[in-house]
Amino acid sequence: ADIDAADARGVMVAARRNARAVARTAANSAGNVARQAVYEANADVITHLQHLSRLDSRTSAVCIARAGKLWDLATKAPKGHDMSFAVPPLHVNCRSVLIPVIVGGGPATDQSGEDFFASLRTEEQ
Repeated sequence: ADIDAADARGVMVAARRNARAVARTAANSAGNVARQAVYEANADVITHLQHLSRLDSRTSAVCIARAGKLWDLATKAPKGHDMSFAVPPLHVNCRSVLIPVIVGGGPATDQSGEDFFASLRTEEQ
């Protein structure tokens, strides 16, 4: 079958969008790996890592579920849940990061993914 100009443009638009998504994910991965190295180097003042998800209509179910969760920096053991430790990105276009919890400090956010999900209208869920 022949491809007309409109089909070719559609293919190019999709290819460009996918290339941007891959590049953005690679850049986020590099940033998160670098942050993780800084956290490990400062284990004397950092006790835990917290998964911080941008919670909006584009947030994946994976990131909603991990939002606000904590892991011990040294052991990577989950605190108060059973999810295994993972450094974002967890999927293409992932916008999540791990943030440090400082000795004597508390988590940066109290909003869990479950709270966010429950706040959505049924059609948004």
